[in-house]
Amino acid sequence: MDAVKGTVEATIQLTKANCYYMNHGVCSLSLIDDFFVSSADRLPQNDIMYCPRLYKQMLSKEKDKPVPAVPCNCGHVQILGSHPRACIAERKNLVLAVKIEDDKDEKPLCAVCGGQTSLHGKEATGKRILSLTVRAVKK
Repeated sequence: MDAVKGTVEATIQLTKANCYYMNHGVCSLSLIDDFFVSSADRLPQNDIMYCPRLYKQMLSKEKDKPVPAVPCNCGHVQILGSHPRACIAERKNLVLAVKIEDDKDEKPLCAVCGGQTSLHGKEATGKRILSLTVRAVKK
C-alpha cells in the first residue's frame, strides 16, 4: 500500500514572516480571486499573492507534493515545513499529502500542547491546530 488517507489534527505555526494574515488580519485567499503572477517571480511567503498562487499550484502541478510531518504523543501530527500549504489545505478542503519523517523521533507534545499561551495579542506566533484530510505517503 502506497498511501493511507484519513483526517488528522495537525499543528502548524504561522508568523509574520510566512503569513499575510498575521501581518494584516485578513487572509489573502479571501481577497484575491482572479490574478496572474509570472511563475518566474519569486514572492515572499507573507506577500498578498503568495497563498493564492500556491493554492493554484496545489490544484494542479503540486497537488501530490508531500509535506514533512512527525507524530506526537499528544495525538497531533506536527507539520515540519510548508505551513502555508497546510493552512491552505484546511481552508480550501483539499487533501494534503503528508510524508511522516522516519528519521525523527516521535515528539512528546506538539508545539501547541507543549507551548505556552501568549499574553501579547499581536505578538502571538500563530500556533494552530488544523483538522486536515491527509494522504500519508511512503517514499
